[in-house]
Amino acid sequence: MWLDYPSEGGDSPDIPVKVNFATSDTSAAKTYISSAFQESADQTGYFRSNSYGIKTKEYSWVGASGVSDFSKIEITLAKEALENAIYTVKLFFAETTNLEPGDRLFDIDIQEKQVLHNFDIVKEAKGAKKQIVKSFKGIKVKDKLIIQCKSSTPGKPPLLSGIEVIMESGTH
Repeated sequence: MWLDYPSEGGDSPDIPVKVNFATSDTSAAKTYISSAFQESADQTGYFRSNSYGIKTKEYSWVGASGVSDFSKIEITLAKEALENAIYTVKLFFAETTNLEPGDRLFDIDIQEKQVLHNFDIVKEAKGAKKQIVKSFKGIKVKDKLIIQCKSSTPGKPPLLSGIEVIMESGTH
């Protein structure tokens, strides 16, 4: 199941998602649509571009959109707390602007545990406009999946194109 948030491509499942932005001025958070992969990924909010510009074997449409300059994403996975729920969390990234390695670095925590330090999308994907997926197994979630992010490079905020959550064990 895929969910687009905020929902603009049609009906999506009603899964509660809360996004906190790094800036305290939330009026700056907007949806930026760019047909030429302009600097929308450096602004606060959501970005969407043409998937033909992303070089990947699959899911290029995921890499062509995302959220930029966020500090926290909270996804409610269960209405009631689950004691033994274990998930695999996959994070999708694509640098949609023409940056060089080292231009955009950030840290990512999942459930308050750092999983990526000084993550560099361009370096990991071996170029801009290429998608990279990072997978983390064994993530314990009682009810809410929490992903936090902090930039290490001024002026180049963190960005995330997609999140995939797969239950490994546990019951609903």
